[in-house]
Amino acid sequence: MAAVTSITAARKQRVDPLESNIEKLFREARLKLIETGTRNRLVHTPRGAKRARCLPIIGARPDAVFASLAREKKLLRFLAANGLDEAAPEAAGEKIARLVREPDQIGGRSSHANRNGLQTTLAPEFLQKRLHAIYRDAKTAEEERGVNVLFLALGFLRWYEDERSDALREAPLILLPITLVRDGKRSTFDLGFRDDDIASNQALQERLRGDFGISLPDRSGNGQLAAERLF
Repeated sequence: MAAVTSITAARKQRVDPLESNIEKLFREARLKLIETGTRNRLVHTPRGAKRARCLPIIGARPDAVFASLAREKKLLRFLAANGLDEAAPEAAGEKIARLVREPDQIGGRSSHANRNGLQTTLAPEFLQKRLHAIYRDAKTAEEERGVNVLFLALGFLRWYEDERSDALREAPLILLPITLVRDGKRSTFDLGFRDDDIASNQALQERLRGDFGISLPDRSGNGQLAAERLF
């Protein structure tokens, strides 16, 4: 097993002696434009929060989902969970957390067997309510601000703010721009790829660089992100 660098040691190594004054000024200016606090959902995504505007997807392989959406341009349907109590999502927090860790327990099967569907942790009624709310918010943001706020998060980093903290943080790694396609006949939504740049999580990059001296590889091609709705 490879050696693990402690947070203290990483912080001591974070200063780059070869960084020029110009590069330092650009880096500091860029940092001021990016919110790196844990209130930013790109730094910490409260996936089990009571009123979270996100939708956990479980049991799916990221490479297969990426291929279906970005390469094959398929529309993927959201699948409701079987086996969750018909109660508000916040009342089933512990059960949802367990199902995220053990996706095979939902309905007795794993969802990645169906490449055309994305398994969620919500019962049908609450799945539709969540999708309608996300759809309305995204439409409003596009009409009023001209920005897309819908992204599919591929992979999450689980991290702690320091070695003494027991507060687990989770942050998305790769952000895939997506769109919700409404099926008027069935009153359902499908997930489709939006023809924009695929991006790395810049807020997380800056937080890791500033606090721990860790350089997260850049996958971005379009600068700032306004990721407010994460799946």
